This record gives sequence, structure tokens and C-alpha cells, in this order.
Amino acid sequence: YGHLYNYLDIVVLPSHDDVFSRCKSNLKLLEAGSHKLPVITNGVVYKEVNNKIGIRVNSDREWVKGMNRLIESKRMRAELGEALHEYTKTKYDIKKINTIRKQTIEL
Repeated sequence: YGHLYNYLDIVVLPSHDDVFSRCKSNLKLLEAGSHKLPVITNGVVYKEVNNKIGIRVNSDREWVKGMNRLIESKRMRAELGEALHEYTKTKYDIKKINTIRKQTIEL
């Protein structure tokens, strides 16, 4: 399914606030970041999303407003997609993570 990201302009990440959703990983966020796509989410699963790396909403009205902003502004989509890409590349760099793991094991 990874190739489907090539057809997207925006990644919409809604979640219900329930036990199942709270156990989900942030894989979709990482995938969106790797494709430099902006995200909009309510933050149930993707709590790390702030308005610097995506749009985080708290109500139906904010969903509509946020989606309209992303749809209408190609520049905003590009800026948020790039910011998310840099964030995920920095925070989830597998080489850095493995170095930390190795250092922890060697203690």
C-alpha cells in the first residue's frame, strides 16, 4: 500500500478515543513524513503532532477549518510536509536509535 502515498496531497489521521486506538503505533505518521505529506489529526494516536509538523484538531469545526486550510494552500501543505519529514527523519533515524540501543546494551 506504500505506493498509494504517491497519489495523496494530505494524510487524514482521525482516531476514536478508545482502548484500541490508544494502542496503535505512529506508523502512518512516519509514512506521511517519509513522503513529505502534511497530516491532520485529532491527536488521540498521534499526540506528537503540533501545529509545526501538522494540524492537530479538537472539534468537528476545527476539522473543517483545518482541512479547508490544507486544501486551499499548496504552500502550507508543502511547508508542513517538509517539517514533518525533517521531524521524523531526525527523531526516528534508525542509525541513531540503534546507536543508543547498542550503548544501552553495552552498559
